[in-house]
Amino acid sequence: MLKLNRENLSRELSLLNSITERKGTIPILACVKIEAADNECRLTASDLDSTLITTIEGDGEFSGCVPLYQFTQLVKLFET
Repeated sequence: MLKLNRENLSRELSLLNSITERKGTIPILACVKIEAADNECRLTASDLDSTLITTIEGDGEFSGCVPLYQFTQLVKLFET
């Protein structure tokens, strides 16, 4: 299980949204890579020309790729 601060996660996801590909020509470029370990969560997004890596505090372990748009919408649902 992974625990993250919602406000910090939302802020970092909005930064990553600016770099991900929206055209869908290469589906993996619409995803964010999440690596969590040692009380740190690293979020990585790329459009092949540039890569953005952000880190936030987190508790737990996780590694995987999730669609950034859907993940951002899910985080916004918990804001209300």
